[in-house]
Amino acid sequence: MPVDFVIDKTTGLAFFPSLEKNFGIKNFITYNNSKWGNMAYSLAETEAEKQRIKRLDRKLMRLTAAKYSFVMTTPPEATLLVLDKPQINYLLKDSRLEKTPGREVLIRANSVIAERFKIPYQIVVGPADCAVFIGVFKKQPANFNGVVVMHIGFPQVYQRLHIRTLELAAATYNLTPSDLSLLKFYITPYICPRHYSISKKVFDYLAYEATIRRRLARFVEYKNNKYFVDFVGLAKFELEKSFGIADFVESGVCTYEAAAQNALFSYTRYKEGSQRKGVFAVVVGVGSK
Repeated sequence: MPVDFVIDKTTGLAFFPSLEKNFGIKNFITYNNSKWGNMAYSLAETEAEKQRIKRLDRKLMRLTAAKYSFVMTTPPEATLLVLDKPQINYLLKDSRLEKTPGREVLIRANSVIAERFKIPYQIVVGPADCAVFIGVFKKQPANFNGVVVMHIGFPQVYQRLHIRTLELAAATYNLTPSDLSLLKFYITPYICPRHYSISKKVFDYLAYEATIRRRLARFVEYKNNKYFVDFVGLAKFELEKSFGIADFVESGVCTYEAAAQNALFSYTRYKEGSQRKGVFAVVVGVGSK
């Protein structure tokens, strides 16, 4: 287990210590299902579970000292959002939450470029096999103070969400190639390549052009009429190739294997019938300036 990823047996939470120590980003992953369980209100099976999730959501907000919580709904399409002050104020006003701190705001996005401003808030993602990439700058650019959060699964990598996100950040904040090369990404637990596969039929449909096949070639392995895909490896490779980013910190935890030990959730295990449908929460605290 990497030193920079800690699982607290007392709280049932996991986190990256250096992300908070070096960059001021509080971060928590609801790891132990006995203590946290499914964290998606929409997937709750009983009213009691809904109330439990509400209580746990409030507990997480106290841990990050956040006044508001922006929850990414991660639609199938690559959807990007810049959370700057005008956008945050609009979302709070639109949700009628100006006077009700502690409430959640749903945001339709797979990727968020989040600015720090005077009110601390948190970003929440609910994966169940996908990775969450949390990007921070090792040297703060002149035009941006904040964090990049990306929900990364094979569909998002296929759609080049990781590339498009940083292109948007560069265009919005006048970031230079030198700025982008100083990004460091922390990568939460995700399903490892030996357990994540797509059928030959689906792969042939997606990789209909030779250029797409070449793009994927190094990160797929064909066996038993399936393609096993290393989507995180592909994302890391393309981030380095496109922007010179080479600093990645991984948890070393596979969601599929952890789910067998009553930790995290795996959508693949759910499809196999060995785990209920649910998600764990990845919480990123965006502290005030």
